[in-house]
Amino acid sequence: MTTEESTPYKFIKLNNGEDIVCMVENNDISENQIKVIHPLKMQLVPRILTGAQGDSIGLSQWIHPMTEAVSFQLSLKDILLISDASPGLIKYYEYVLTQLRNDDSTNLGNVDNEETYDELFDNLSNSSKVIH
Repeated sequence: MTTEESTPYKFIKLNNGEDIVCMVENNDISENQIKVIHPLKMQLVPRILTGAQGDSIGLSQWIHPMTEAVSFQLSLKDILLISDASPGLIKYYEYVLTQLRNDDSTNLGNVDNEETYDELFDNLSNSSKVIH
């Protein structure tokens, strides 16, 4: 891992099999730990009900309700890989965070709505050749 980070939004695959999307604090990377902020657990959700092929991405709170903390120190030995999040994933991540902040009194669980995906991805520029 380098100390130069191109975007604070990261996709992190943990050794235990969990995938999280979060912001990483650039100046807080030490030899053995990395500080993640607002981590959300990523889950693939089958699109059985819609008849569409493939899977949707669902984001839910990672550690909540066990703690109200929003930032965590992760040991680098527990991380399999770290990658920049795609533009579509960033937009969805920001949307879910906004929904969670706006509705603190209600536990949203998974925010998974096909119309929301379509609307968010339609707003992205078509310059990328990445297929989601």
